[in-house]
Amino acid sequence: VIFPDNLDGFGHLALSPDEKTLYVAGLFERGKKGKGLCQVVWRMSLENPGKPEVFIGKLYQAGKGADGLNDPQGLATDADGNLYVADYGNDRIAVFTPDGKYLDEIPVKHPDQVRIHRKSGAIYVMSIEQRKKPITDGHWFTSAHNWKMNRLVKFGGLKDKAEKASFARPRKSKYGGGARLALDDSGEQPVLWLCDPSYLRRDVVKLVDRGNKLESVGDPIRGKLKKDTVFSFIDSVAVSGDRLICRDRGTRGWSSIGSLVFDANTGAPLGRYTPKSPTGRDENVYAFRAGDTVTGPNGLMYSHVIERLRRYSADGKPAPFKAGGNYVIENMFYGHVTYAGLFVARSGDIYLPTCPKNRGLEDVSIKVLGSDGKEKNPRAVRIQGAKTGGIAVDSRGNIYVGAQVFPMDQRIPGMFADKLPKDYSTLRTKGRHPSNGYRQIGAILKFPPTGGEVVYDEDGKYGAHCYYKLKTVSLKNVQWLRRGGYLPNHGAEAGCCCESTRFDIDGFDRLFVPDPFRFSVGVLDGAGNEIARFGAYGNMDSRGPGSPVPTPAIPFGWPMSVECAGGRVYVADLVNRRVVSVRFEYAATAECSVN
Repeated sequence: VIFPDNLDGFGHLALSPDEKTLYVAGLFERGKKGKGLCQVVWRMSLENPGKPEVFIGKLYQAGKGADGLNDPQGLATDADGNLYVADYGNDRIAVFTPDGKYLDEIPVKHPDQVRIHRKSGAIYVMSIEQRKKPITDGHWFTSAHNWKMNRLVKFGGLKDKAEKASFARPRKSKYGGGARLALDDSGEQPVLWLCDPSYLRRDVVKLVDRGNKLESVGDPIRGKLKKDTVFSFIDSVAVSGDRLICRDRGTRGWSSIGSLVFDANTGAPLGRYTPKSPTGRDENVYAFRAGDTVTGPNGLMYSHVIERLRRYSADGKPAPFKAGGNYVIENMFYGHVTYAGLFVARSGDIYLPTCPKNRGLEDVSIKVLGSDGKEKNPRAVRIQGAKTGGIAVDSRGNIYVGAQVFPMDQRIPGMFADKLPKDYSTLRTKGRHPSNGYRQIGAILKFPPTGGEVVYDEDGKYGAHCYYKLKTVSLKNVQWLRRGGYLPNHGAEAGCCCESTRFDIDGFDRLFVPDPFRFSVGVLDGAGNEIARFGAYGNMDSRGPGSPVPTPAIPFGWPMSVECAGGRVYVADLVNRRVVSVRFEYAATAECSVN
């Protein structure tokens, strides 16, 4: 730990030219009792790491002029070791010598980030729109108004502070924020990379410095990719025949209709899956927004969103249920964004999580509907007090449910015992303990076909977490509980968490459970034994043999959901924005003749 644990912020960093000194700015102390902006730049030796020292400014005191700063953000150094500070509150780039003495400044309205060309001394500054909320506000990120680029400006340097070029682009939406800037000065012409997200626009812009012009050459990453092949954040996958239908939460599955479709065997893009209304028009956005989407017998597609269950044919047309004659079943309330899962058995029976009202997540019933849409069991399983995520049913009718349930004496699974950083003893906000991420590991519970319950019990031996308070519960008619999956609670430990993992079951009744914390997928048999595990950490360049980073053979960045079909397992890798297909082969085969 370098800084006190009561500090928050964005940690703008800069290295001295010899890379022996680290500078840090952009931190603040948040909360009603916090002192607010730190108002300083820290300095720390990397040769003899120790406690950072205040290098420029006065701690928690806004200032100006030669020795004061007001909301310092981005940092950069030049070839001589001078430090450039984006002094947002003073509308300037302030420049200091390597020993901390004031050297010069350049007026810039609301500067946020600064980059220096090491050879030419050119200065690139990203200015942002004035913040609508203080950056210390706990909900600055939800307002999405705090961090929007205004202009990117090039100055000649300290000896020629005139503006040489600039770049700006109009916004189509008032929503968005989180601009970032990077400089590549290794080539003959400097290249700037700019990311300025807005609503439904998340591209990266490449700018080439032509001297008196910052020329946009577009988004080379998206430019190399064909239309309808690009994921933002892959959410889930479903197989219908030979088609792999992929939900993209970042764009198509979250804020518009339709999903990307690929050949399940080759990965070749096949366009989009766009459900239709009875009139033949593209379905209303809320019909296919977030929620859960799975396939059932005959390639039928099922979508559970907010309080409605919808069914479509393989080509996206409404597929009415026999009972009621409608393709929509109303009043199937469940909770928030990713809901709790959805499963359609080989018989066509639908296993659907519901609760008394929208977002009433602390009392969930697994309802069973027949293939005709008629209710067969209003509460096959009941889960109280626990975040739920994932459902599967095996060939014998046993029901597997993912839930944030754990033995009271083992909140963090034993597999991670003594392997995590120690929690801070002086932390003001419990939600920032390092171990809290691992408290979001849930469990898989197996219930017999007759069902069972997780119910509130003050004397219960198990804990459960859904919203802000941990509850004690008892397990009724549970055959076994195995820790696994990612099921974050909503509250002090995890903040607002909308994602949760989805597992699946294959034709041999083997459960495939994503494990984001170990970048792998675990395989359980019907008795809850782990019989296999595959995958290891790999970034976007890791694509198996023949890729820029050929190992591991099966790479994952953050596996969130799996789908078993046709002897393969399809894994939605959210962080790497891709689907990984894993084929299973038999260790030995034999043939015999049949008369």
